[in-house]
Amino acid sequence: MKHVCFECGTDDDLHAHHVVPKSRGGKKTVLLCVACHSKAHHRDKNMHTSALTKIGLRKARASGKRLGRPPFGYEVDAPGHLIQNGDYHLVQKIMEMRYRPKPISFRKIAEEMSKIAPQEPWSIVKVQRIIKFNKKQDKK
Repeated sequence: MKHVCFECGTDDDLHAHHVVPKSRGGKKTVLLCVACHSKAHHRDKNMHTSALTKIGLRKARASGKRLGRPPFGYEVDAPGHLIQNGDYHLVQKIMEMRYRPKPISFRKIAEEMSKIAPQEPWSIVKVQRIIKFNKKQDKK
């Protein structure tokens, strides 16, 4: 059986189009060429790819899934929750250095971490992000 566009019949550059968007629970697809697929997503304002992506991301966040790359020292488990990984001891070291009675600067912490874990690239920004994220986690 030859695969052709469901709408116009061409066999050039076919895409699987979800009749009911995945973000709305759709599972079945039909083959559409690029031109027809584009038309399908622009007929109705709520069918734009960007709108459908936003709906999907909103649902994922609402269900508690972690989106994006996990912070240093953490990984994401199967249900999508953050868990500490083998590098978490380095995160603890950074937090200890920052919150001593006399705090160490971000630059100095990055230099110290480069000595402790030279296999990892350490920058001031990375240290700041780790500290900021872990301060938020401590408040929870």
